[in-house]
Amino acid sequence: MGTVVLISQPAEEQGAGAQKIIKEGVLENVDAILGIHFVHKFPSGMVASRPGEFLAGCGGFKAETISKGANAGTPHQAIDPIVAVSTSILSLQSNVSREADPLDSQIKC
Repeated sequence: MGTVVLISQPAEEQGAGAQKIIKEGVLENVDAILGIHFVHKFPSGMVASRPGEFLAGCGGFKAETISKGANAGTPHQAIDPIVAVSTSILSLQSNVSREADPLDSQIKC
């Protein structure tokens, strides 16, 4: 016999929820945690697990784009910030989501 504690981490995507539930003592006297995420490759109703962390992470960064204006007659002399930022976003998204297995951590500590 044992005690099962069901928790839902608040602010998971912001990376602050775990700190809050630890501070509030929710995880005291807990020997193991099973986190649940939905994964498309498993049929509905199936539960799968493996040891260690996976399907989790958060982070952020700040970027600054500096542009150069031009008029309608010389657009080729401009550095368009919209195109630069859009290309950066698409490249970052594609790099992780299309080039790596989501079960293999892309975070190196």
